[in-house]
Amino acid sequence: MKRKLLSLLLVLAMVLAIFPASALAAGGNTVSEDGIAYRFEDDVAIVTGLADAKTTEVDIPELVQDKPVAAIDENAFKGTEITNVYIPESVEVIGDSAFENCTKLRTVEFSGYFADLGLNCFKGCESLTEMYVPETYTGVISQGTFEGCTNLEAVYIEYGNQAIEPGAFKGCENLAYIYLPVSVEIVFTQDFKELENVVVEGIAASNGGKSTAQKFADQMGFKFVADEYEECFDDVKAKDYYSVPVLWGAMNGVIYGYGDGNFGPDDNCTRAQMAAFLWRFNGCPEPAAEPED
Repeated sequence: MKRKLLSLLLVLAMVLAIFPASALAAGGNTVSEDGIAYRFEDDVAIVTGLADAKTTEVDIPELVQDKPVAAIDENAFKGTEITNVYIPESVEVIGDSAFENCTKLRTVEFSGYFADLGLNCFKGCESLTEMYVPETYTGVISQGTFEGCTNLEAVYIEYGNQAIEPGAFKGCENLAYIYLPVSVEIVFTQDFKELENVVVEGIAASNGGKSTAQKFADQMGFKFVADEYEECFDDVKAKDYYSVPVLWGAMNGVIYGYGDGNFGPDDNCTRAQMAAFLWRFNGCPEPAAEPED
């Protein structure tokens, strides 16, 4: 009996020596590849952190074992010494404090334009100097997202974001450039009161009106730079007083216009069109009940 048990242990030791830990984990719920750890959940992979503490370059793939990498867990890289991160388009959720206090993190590259950012996501990343902020699920850049990023100089905010909450950029004392898209409607100003010589870029409204970017720059005493108006319809020009809200609606998937490339600003709006606009504005929800006969 002892001889059989010893033989079994020797075989097990040989298997462990031949196959890496990641290969054994592949059959279970977790796996590690290229210094990154993942867990599998509902046919997707979720980044849980570093599998090797010495890893500094984090290049997250689209797929792990043929499963899409859909999220980065809460606290996944918190406090680690990573320096660069690549986040693929497949990642749609980044958990709370996922990169908090990564003090050596210098660059974050997103391949897609959408990724929901959790609370305190990049808090304390004091080596970041510029940041592209993707569209979030709620359209809100939340409290603490970039708090304490003391060397952050430039921020480009993607279309689709609608509000910047108080505390989102708290302590970003070197911020010098902010791009505000036409979709942003609310900016709480308390994080920016101590800043000087800031350039705000965005779409300029016309005919006496002002976009949120213009209003924000005026209120804070910052310099405003007008971005070139992106003509999304052939019959809507930058000079038109309704050009900014039309661009906002087009960029947020609320309005599509006609198949010939026109918006039809002088056309009457039907009840059916208004219902479609409101439905899209609310995220195209499924009906709560079947219509009655």
